Amino acid sequence: MRLLYYYIINPFQTIQLYRFQSIAPTSFLVLLLVSFIFTGVIDQFFVVRQLFWVFSIAFQIFFVAAYIDFTARILGYKSNSFYLFQWLCLALLPLLLFHPLSVLHSAGFLSSSITGVLGFLVIAFIAALFLSTIRKLVDTKSLVHDVLIVLLPVFFMVSFLFISIMYFGVLASTGFL
Repeated sequence: MRLLYYYIINPFQTIQLYRFQSIAPTSFLVLLLVSFIFTGVIDQFFVVRQLFWVFSIAFQIFFVAAYIDFTARILGYKSNSFYLFQWLCLALLPLLLFHPLSVLHSAGFLSSSITGVLGFLVIAFIAALFLSTIRKLVDTKSLVHDVLIVLLPVFFMVSFLFISIMYFGVLASTGFL
């Protein structure tokens, strides 16, 4: 648990200290805790929903880590997707703050606007953790390269989606689909 606290307080120093150590159990614990947000009520299908969300979130983080690793290697940086996956899982830790925010909102202690602002701050903090994790693990020197490493995969995925939609639109309009 000390690792999680140090990571939230000072991600640069924590990644420097634990950079090449396997933090897989801690990453799995964070994935498990974050998946509790999405599972909902506890009933007979709780375990199935919990496993679905753990694997779904893990797959998404793995996909993001692989894309960031691929983009970093294209830009000439050395990267390791395994360690990137583990540290990006830790960056999801502030998502746990959404549940207390929703409880305080539903109990009437927080207004909708305050809850929205606090939710935005949590998302901004997660984005800052993501960028600082990428910056330290990929060892980039400028914020522009950090943003490029993050946005290039998004640009390629959106472009691929747009091209696929256009392609299937052409197939549908010509009658081949």
